[in-house]
Amino acid sequence: MLYITTFCLICAPSWAQQEQLYLRKGPGSAFPVIFEVSSTEQLQPLRLQGEWLLLSNGRRQGWLPVAQVPESSGLSRAQRWYLKDALRPGNWQVQGGWNSETALQLGVSYPLDEYRLAARFTRANAGEQAWQSAELGLEQVFSRYAAWSLRGFAGLGLGINEQGSRHWDENGRETSTALFTVSGDVVWPLEKRLDLRLRLQASQALGADQSAHTAVALIWNLSL
Repeated sequence: MLYITTFCLICAPSWAQQEQLYLRKGPGSAFPVIFEVSSTEQLQPLRLQGEWLLLSNGRRQGWLPVAQVPESSGLSRAQRWYLKDALRPGNWQVQGGWNSETALQLGVSYPLDEYRLAARFTRANAGEQAWQSAELGLEQVFSRYAAWSLRGFAGLGLGINEQGSRHWDENGRETSTALFTVSGDVVWPLEKRLDLRLRLQASQALGADQSAHTAVALIWNLSL
């Protein structure tokens, strides 16, 4: 009896560290579990899709959430670091897109408390219609519905009218004017780091001929 008790006490820590991992047929909890392995079994990563990792033990393959992959699974430190980094969106976001005024839109943002400090640049380069604008403002999430979200932006900036353009000056003069811009984005996430945005935007010139312009834009937003 003493020998049995001693053996159990020695082996108990290693048993406690072993857990069963439930690998699924596809990358999602809706897929059925197809087999189980011990958390100490050597596993080879094959493919990453979203937050799920396809693993193989040499005989079978299955999907497991990255968050559940144990350190003892056989993945190297470099592989675990890559997985952690790949699923962690950075603070910086960059944007690019095209709007209904045939203008290219670029942007960058960084978190600031509950807001994001955002800088935007718009350029229309179409001969006599060439103009550009730059704004700095704050962006905030107003509401969420499932994976979708609604974001708003308000900022001040500068609009530049090139010679012949009537965008900021109806007489086509080369000029510059202060701007006030507001916009709303409907955001649809595509991947962990990438989303697609439908933007409705309005800009009011505070100088020149005080013209106002509205536009619809399709924007790709990437978290770095």
